[in-house]
Amino acid sequence: MSQKHSKISFNTQTSSFQCSGMFYPKKLTHTNRLPDSKARMVYNKKTKNGTTTIIQMNNILTQQHKDILDVILAKTKRLNDKKFVATITKYEILKQLGYDNPKNRYAWLNKKLKEIRQTFHEVEFRQSNGQRFIATVQTFTDIVHDDEKYLFIFDARYIHLFYTLQQSVDYKPLLADIIQIKDSVIKAVVRYCLMHKYKKSDLFEILKEVGYEVEDKKGRMARNIKKIFADNQKTLNRFNIKYDRKRNFITYNRKPLEDNGLIRVFKMSEKAMINENKEETWKYVFKPKN
Repeated sequence: MSQKHSKISFNTQTSSFQCSGMFYPKKLTHTNRLPDSKARMVYNKKTKNGTTTIIQMNNILTQQHKDILDVILAKTKRLNDKKFVATITKYEILKQLGYDNPKNRYAWLNKKLKEIRQTFHEVEFRQSNGQRFIATVQTFTDIVHDDEKYLFIFDARYIHLFYTLQQSVDYKPLLADIIQIKDSVIKAVVRYCLMHKYKKSDLFEILKEVGYEVEDKKGRMARNIKKIFADNQKTLNRFNIKYDRKRNFITYNRKPLEDNGLIRVFKMSEKAMINENKEETWKYVFKPKN
């Protein structure tokens, strides 16, 4: 038996979310949470070169997990061709997340990091010519910590996956402003826009892209969403995002942010497993399968 959740496709038979973003845009509640062992979220991205499918297993990661990862990844440095590392204190992570008494949140942070580490990503890139590349990728290959500090060891393939497919830009100067956004749907839309050079689209189409589908465009939920975005125009303006409530349109242009040094598009070498021709890099990262 399957049921529809009002904000995202949800099926209890297949135990999966169908979502266009790797991080669910709302807090999971008793009405949409799955047992951890059955949780799956499917991410699909089509380009002229082929289709990438990512199945996120064991947990559904949210914008809250994304905040934590953004803080950690801002500290990441290359160790070798297969690993990246980041060293950061628990206090620093929680302080950047906006908690006034970080030491009271250590247990909560450990729980969220455990959820991230237990999450695996099955990745398949299928080229237009039919050739397939596959991999199973874990966020952290190891976490070493004492009472105060963490050492995170990342699989280089995850760094490739996280930046080239899901993010593709460095927005560290804007990270504090992003984390401070209280509404997770607005936060997801902001992150979505930052990935693009230019965006002009119906709000509901963008919401569908980030995994928050509004089925009744004239219903109460749609009206509430429009009000939330209209009320948060000042927040959106920080990221050069404009919302026209009358037309229900979102407009975004990256150039002013780039010109002011607030955002940087990644242009890294093939050896770093991240380059401008994103789909081509899959062949250097994942095993081909006929």
